[in-house]
Amino acid sequence: MEVAPCQDCEWYRTQINRAAGDPQPRADLEALYAAHLRRKHSDAERRTLRSV
Repeated sequence: MEVAPCQDCEWYRTQINRAAGDPQPRADLEALYAAHLRRKHSDAERRTLRSV
């Protein structure tokens, strides 16, 4: 079974590539992309809360 590509993931990757020369916007986009991956594509049963 093949999963359709996530359009949000494609958008984030495109924007990160466009921001290659600007470290701050790129870091911000990478953080948002990581949050998207955790929220939309992670397995909920494997998620554990960590204290800081």
